[in-house]
Amino acid sequence: MARRRARPGGSGTSVASSSGASTNSGRNELLTYNGVKPGDHIAVTRVLSPLRPVSFVLVAPTDSSAATSYQPHTNCGTAGLGVSASGAQVGGAVRLRGCGAAVDMLIETFDATGRSLSSLYQSDVAILDGGRVELTGTYLPAHSKTFSYHTGGPDRSKIEISSKTPVER
Repeated sequence: MARRRARPGGSGTSVASSSGASTNSGRNELLTYNGVKPGDHIAVTRVLSPLRPVSFVLVAPTDSSAATSYQPHTNCGTAGLGVSASGAQVGGAVRLRGCGAAVDMLIETFDATGRSLSSLYQSDVAILDGGRVELTGTYLPAHSKTFSYHTGGPDRSKIEISSKTPVER
């Protein structure tokens, strides 16, 4: 367990291993939590038991014409979405594992080069196996961040970076 004193508005970063035992085996994730305040306690845990799947249809408004792909992110997984022929909506079948009855959902858009353009966020989205979810709202522009890292050796062939921002409920 690591401890660190936080300054208001600071961030905390941890390396989490999918093996749950050591960062020298399995898949590692670098997790950054923004907006950390003194007194916050962040626990990173892994659930190793099989997780219940949930499948539903997700529909969201389209972003700008520069957006060529859409990726929903939730607190229980990610998926890809197709653009409808009309161009007014994106959507498709989504299958996630380990979700509760409601999830926080962020739709991230990308241009043809894979650059993140913007996102649409909604908290506490109710999901039901076999159901339909329709998101509404406005996409907000993406913000750039720069990360520096050093690999621990030749067995580190992939790094995945996630940035999490707490939201008021």
